[in-house]
Amino acid sequence: YFCLWRLSMMDSSVVQVWEGIPPPPPTLAKRCARRLEHCRQKEANKKLIRELMLKYDVDKSGEIGYDELKQYLIDLSLGAEPTKSDIRWVIQTVMNEVDCKKLDEEAFRTIQLKPAQIAAAGQTWMAFRETEQEISEVFTKHDTNRDGKISKEELKNVLHDLNEGISPLPAEVDFVMESADVLGDGSLGKGEFMYAISIWYTLEEQKVSQSECCTIL
Repeated sequence: YFCLWRLSMMDSSVVQVWEGIPPPPPTLAKRCARRLEHCRQKEANKKLIRELMLKYDVDKSGEIGYDELKQYLIDLSLGAEPTKSDIRWVIQTVMNEVDCKKLDEEAFRTIQLKPAQIAAAGQTWMAFRETEQEISEVFTKHDTNRDGKISKEELKNVLHDLNEGISPLPAEVDFVMESADVLGDGSLGKGEFMYAISIWYTLEEQKVSQSECCTIL
């Protein structure tokens, strides 16, 4: 069914064959629908990447540099300029193969993003922008020394609140801080803070799943 559908998209003569086949069983129809949706999303993503590279790959290198990425983030933010820390956080988030913590500013600005990474960078940045107000409120509440960063001790208080008043284990605080501190300065900016909250909820979901599994056993 799926192969015939793909052929019908490329060759109109196949449509008659496609129309003459009886409806597939419900389970097969669902699998075909999921695969079809996956293909559509994949094609849409490829189109987006081509459009982004055409617009932002100014030097036609086939990759996206620091300044080109910065302009993309500015456009996504409708003119609001991201900070250096914001850009560094976005790059580190989408480039797991590079440890940005070990790079100085000069070396960092030479990093090049591959085409697929520019799309991921945009998604990461927009996820942050869409939740920025809520994140900022929690961030400001717990940034007790008003230095614009969340320390490990302040993070502990954040997780205490998220955990309905139950103090997190020291190992959990360490894990969340080390995982979210992509800039490696021992504290969390707002982007890293959003990442830390995501990591914490993932940990909680894993604990619930393990608990349910043990209960069943």
